[in-house]
Amino acid sequence: MQKSTMSMLDVNVIQMSVETVGL
Repeated sequence: MQKSTMSMLDVNVIQMSVETVGL
């Protein structure tokens, strides 16, 4: 469960980074 949560958090961070970059 912890791994799944970490994966989801990572995905959120990546999405936010992509949005910030503007890709």
